[in-house]
Amino acid sequence: MYVIVVGGEGIGEHLTKLLVHDGVNVVILERDKALCDKLAKTTDALVVNGDGDDADILREAGVDRADVLVSVTRDDSLNLMSSMLAKDRGVKSIVSVVNDPKHISIFEKAGVTTAISPDIATARYLADVVKRPDISTLYFLGGGRAEMFEVVVPPESKIAGMKLKEIEFPEESLIVAIYRDEELIIPKADTLLKLGDKVTVFASLEVQKQVKAKLTGTE
Repeated sequence: MYVIVVGGEGIGEHLTKLLVHDGVNVVILERDKALCDKLAKTTDALVVNGDGDDADILREAGVDRADVLVSVTRDDSLNLMSSMLAKDRGVKSIVSVVNDPKHISIFEKAGVTTAISPDIATARYLADVVKRPDISTLYFLGGGRAEMFEVVVPPESKIAGMKLKEIEFPEESLIVAIYRDEELIIPKADTLLKLGDKVTVFASLEVQKQVKAKLTGTE
């Protein structure tokens, strides 16, 4: 996968490190030369000094072969323009931060695949922390129809010691990853679940309670 990240400050830097860790080829576009120098030292991504709303810079970054463009600057006009240019160049998946929630509809009409408002996303996250403290790290996807979340397998869980293929999870759910003693485990059918495992799940809202019940042993 080839990903272009527009904006190397804050979210852009953290996102890049996560993607590179997962083996994704990443190019960062950043207008600040000093920040570019820093990113070149702290990440394994290719760093290009320039604006994401510059068609020539995007071509230099390889927009014609990019699978995804993610624009995460604090300037909505820059995010919108870089997204529109990427769409014109045939990039299939375009993700953008929208700093002002009032602009979300504009981004959607412009063809942005996923428009994310940090304020709204944070508010939703905090609301779920309040309502569901036993489920952590929620990510809202697909217009709020599905979520990525984590559940820790508790001591009373009945599924500890079972293989994933032996557990009947709902169809609209997927075990994405397992973290055990700070080690990332890519789940397979024969992967054993153990007490204390932090399980990352992607599931529709309709089956989330069932998945939680399976993992915590309350079903």
